[in-house]
Order: sequence, then structure tokens, then C-alpha cells
Amino acid sequence: MSYIKVPNDDWVGINNTGFGDRMRYWTYAYKLNEINDFNYTILADDYKWRELKYLDFPYTESGINVNSDNSVILDDKTHPHKHIHGSKATLPSRAPELYFGRLTRHTHKGDSWKDSTKAKEVANTDWFLDTGMELDSDVISLIKLKDVVLKNKIKELVKDRIGIHIRHWPIFREDENHNSMINRFDYESKMSRTREVLDRYNSKFYISTDVTYDKPALGPSLPDFRKESHWVSEIYRDYDVVDYRDIISVDDIFPMNVKDRNNLKWPDHHPMTRVYDTEGEQVSVRLSQDGDLDVMPVDKIYDRKSQRDVVDLFSLIYSKEFVSATETGIDSTWSEFVKIYRKKL
Repeated sequence: MSYIKVPNDDWVGINNTGFGDRMRYWTYAYKLNEINDFNYTILADDYKWRELKYLDFPYTESGINVNSDNSVILDDKTHPHKHIHGSKATLPSRAPELYFGRLTRHTHKGDSWKDSTKAKEVANTDWFLDTGMELDSDVISLIKLKDVVLKNKIKELVKDRIGIHIRHWPIFREDENHNSMINRFDYESKMSRTREVLDRYNSKFYISTDVTYDKPALGPSLPDFRKESHWVSEIYRDYDVVDYRDIISVDDIFPMNVKDRNNLKWPDHHPMTRVYDTEGEQVSVRLSQDGDLDVMPVDKIYDRKSQRDVVDLFSLIYSKEFVSATETGIDSTWSEFVKIYRKKL
């Protein structure tokens, strides 16, 4: 089988997965596959493309250690890959918009696979994507929720609500231009702007946000924004608002203890244990006695965080109306994805 492998570019961490940006690569991979009669399988890393557990991406599979980052090439003598430009990648003239960028041909066995059998199977036939393209509503609208019950639950909750996206203010340089001049730490002005938007629509809302008092991507994985410790908690107090916690539960995993197997200084019978609170934020690390703690893999947090992202995304998509992050603050590829997807509803 031949593959088009999508990279993990823009994936920062579990709290900032860069999904909106990564989708540009997947869109390009799909278009390449389409004009080649879908002879390829699009392959994504299962660790950094966890959305595939909850979403059906056409012609797409996940695999272990799909590391397309190694497609940054020096030359044939120092690296066993070659650059193949789009115009040489069997792209017909009817798709000139796909001629920009590069593909990279895999030319040896095992570099991106721990499984030697699969490495032999895909040698000389899989292609690494190292470019993306603008989101295409005809393509991304093919992505569907796998769980029909979850889909119906989302639709029922948001059918008479306005979906609103409030994006975390990134840490910009002072001289960097963006569409909101509100200072990163000016929470009073940010709240004033958000309230203006909410009052203008005067409706019930579904809120998708990652705004916390922490730096971007450093807050809790599964925040309870109704708690007073959160910047947006007053919105929950003063408006009719729901969010992902009204659709999926986190009670089955929090609070939790996670054994840290990465610290090799500690013997197996005295493992280090990371303790997480009810929002998925690490609160302590301690030395546990063997058998006295109910420990579980941290992947449970990561998977639930990915499910939260999927719920947020489709709640905004299925809302009766959508308010982009550009209205509440700064622009976002997450909002862009929602706007473009909604065109096909």
C-alpha cells in the first residue's frame, strides 16, 4: 500500500494541538489523493492526531511513529531522502493550484517505522507532505463524527444557541501586528469586549475557549470554566452559557494519579506519581508506595482532551449561528475551520 504522510507541524502540546493549522496539510493530502484516483492512504501519527479516534477522516489511517518531520532534507549523500516537487508528482494539469510546495519520496526502509514489516511494505512508495493549502469546504466537510449518539447530543444542545469562540491571547512581540490591540494581560478590556459581543447577540450561547490566566498551552487540560478561578467564570454567572462539560463528563477520570515511568532514578517498587486535580492540571508529584494508589495512564487525560476539542469544534459547527474569534479578540484557524465547514451545512 502507498501512503501520503501528513506532518505534525503546529502541534505544540496536548493543550495546543494546532488542529486548525494541521488541517491545511490534511486538505492538501486529500486533494493530492483525489487527483490520483485515491490510490493512496493518508497516514497520520496516532499520538499527535488523536482526533482520528473520534472523527472519520476519509481515506485516512493512523500509525505509530509516523514521523514526517524527517522530510527536511539536506542532500542525498547526508540523508536518504529526495525532494520531489509537486509538478513531478503525477499531478494533472487540471489541478494547477496543487503545483506549489513539495512532496518528499521515501527511499529507504524503516526510517519512519518501528515495525520492520510495514517499513518494507511502504519503502519507495510513500510520500511525505511538507506543505499545506487553504482549507476547502468541500474537503473538510467530509470529516464526520464517528459517534452518532454524541453527534445527536451536540445538535440537540446547541440547536437554539449561538456558538462563540474566545481565543487565548498569544504572547506577541510589542511590534507585531494582529487584529486586536488589547494587551495580553489586560483582562478587564478583554472582558469588556467579550461582553459587548454577548450583549449584542442577546441569546443563549455555547462557548469554546482556551482562555486562562496561564500562558497559552500551559493551563489545565479540561478546565471547569464555571469556577471563580477562571477569567471567563463571570460570563457563566451572568449569561445563559453551556460548554463541553455539558456534553461529555470528566468525573470518571478526575482526580487521578498517574505513575511516571519516565523517571528512571526511581525503582519500580517506588514509582513517582503525578497527581492531577479535577481540571486535569498537575498539582503534585510524590513517591508512592507500591499498590497504595489507583494509578492510570496519562493518555486518558490526553484522549479526553482530544474529545473535548472535537466536541467544541462540532458544537460551534452545529450552533444556529457562529461568532468567530475575530469578534471577541484575535483571529484563529480554529474559527476559520468552523466558518468554512459551516458553508456545507
